[in-house]
Amino acid sequence: MYYGFDVGGTKIEFGAFNEKLERVATERVPTPTTDYDALVSTIAELVSKYDNQFECEGKIGLGLPGMEDADTSEVLTVNVPAAKGKQLRADLEAKIGRTVQIENDANCFALSEAWDEELKDSPSVMGLILGTGFGGGLIYKGKVFSGRSNVAGELGICVFRSMHGST
Repeated sequence: MYYGFDVGGTKIEFGAFNEKLERVATERVPTPTTDYDALVSTIAELVSKYDNQFECEGKIGLGLPGMEDADTSEVLTVNVPAAKGKQLRADLEAKIGRTVQIENDANCFALSEAWDEELKDSPSVMGLILGTGFGGGLIYKGKVFSGRSNVAGELGICVFRSMHGST
């Protein structure tokens, strides 16, 4: 079983998927935006609920608007302020006792598009997403290509830096 979490600034969308990647459960809950412990607990409670329902330990992946710092593993995000500067992966893994994968939400979007029938044989796919922010994801040979600093394909970062004079 696979558990996917789309963690956003207002809601957490949970989906459970079987081995054929068919969605077998879904749930939406508000994102705790200012209380980090509540954010970690909300995700852990959903994991526990669906572990019990499916009588297994699902593999866990989180997509969120931002990324992990490549050196410190701290979350870099503005849309989920409770997680900003926190080591979300480590804290979740400690709380639920298993590996957690965290990826930028635009990368998750691009990967889902790359897995579609019409694109699955393409060597590379780029997805651009416009919502509260602007971002992009780059898929190469069926896998997320995020680069050393986890920002490859992140056009939003490039636009921000060029507008504000940062490099």
